[in-house]
Amino acid sequence: MTFRETVKKAFRRNSDKDKNNGKPKIEYYRRGECPRSKYRGPVDPEHRRRLYDWNFETATADRDRSFELDLSP
Repeated sequence: MTFRETVKKAFRRNSDKDKNNGKPKIEYYRRGECPRSKYRGPVDPEHRRRLYDWNFETATADRDRSFELDLSP
């Protein structure tokens, strides 16, 4: 293989690279539409119940608050 052919082979574009373009596939959803779960296995009912019952108030209730946060409006 000549030098010219070697350089052309090194710098040519592959059709697979052009299609991918190095960017991730972005999926758009309508308002209120929930994307499909990537986990397809059976869901533990106890785990699902705990997820639905979780909220920020109960999760942060026992955390220490700083003095500055107590004084802020």
